[in-house]
Amino acid sequence: MSSRRLYTYFRVARENEAAVVATLRELHAAWESMMPGLQCDLLRRADDSGDVTLMEVHVGAQGVSAAWQQRIEREAGVRLQPWLVGERHVEVFEPCA
Repeated sequence: MSSRRLYTYFRVARENEAAVVATLRELHAAWESMMPGLQCDLLRRADDSGDVTLMEVHVGAQGVSAAWQQRIEREAGVRLQPWLVGERHVEVFEPCA
């Protein structure tokens, strides 16, 4: 059983933050309904003074499969592209043994 977790971080201009957050909330709700056990969280870097850094965390009851990772990356990438400052960075972690 996989226990992979996805951590994705990226920057957006402060004036676009509300639109990005609303879009991600929609995506997260859709993914959680399609993938039982998936939990999505959205965090904001506390000390940003210019552009806003956001982080998505995706944790599944049975991990996040490579197929789901690809879907998440593809769908979020397409929807968020107009607002990104730079690239989305995706990292995959697993609990220590």
